[in-house]
Amino acid sequence: GQVIILGPLLDAFAIASPFVIHRVLGERWHPVLRIYPLIALAVLVNSIYNLQSAGLFVIGRQWIVLRAFALHVALLVIGAVLLVPQFGLIGYGVSDLIACAAYPLLQIGTSRAIGSISHTLWVWVLAFSAPLFFPYATGAWRFAVCFPAPVLVACAAWAERHRPTK
Repeated sequence: GQVIILGPLLDAFAIASPFVIHRVLGERWHPVLRIYPLIALAVLVNSIYNLQSAGLFVIGRQWIVLRAFALHVALLVIGAVLLVPQFGLIGYGVSDLIACAAYPLLQIGTSRAIGSISHTLWVWVLAFSAPLFFPYATGAWRFAVCFPAPVLVACAAWAERHRPTK
């Protein structure tokens, strides 16, 4: 899935960004580093559901997708209205993550229309999540946030290979 493609790219940017952002884009872009891990994590979660929403469109269940995305937008707006005035950019990032709570509607709709969907993609999301927070870490912690990723990637790959087939 998209998670397996996006995860390493988002992680690579997270790891390189503290060293590159101010040199390439200038110091005024440095605050973006605070929000990047939250937005990138929301993108990873979203990538799990992109194929499901496309599948629902193909089989004529677009109303399920519409409801899920409408709830997503509503949660994003409510979260942003409540959190941005108090927490600034971080409030928007948290709002984006909160809005991902709408995606299980796609999971439920897909399961009812097509059948059960594998949950192993969540292991991949978990594997690629910790390195996203590299910009927040300092010193030895920078490498500690990257350590779980290879272990979890190996576990996810194993789970994908040993997943029962129907």
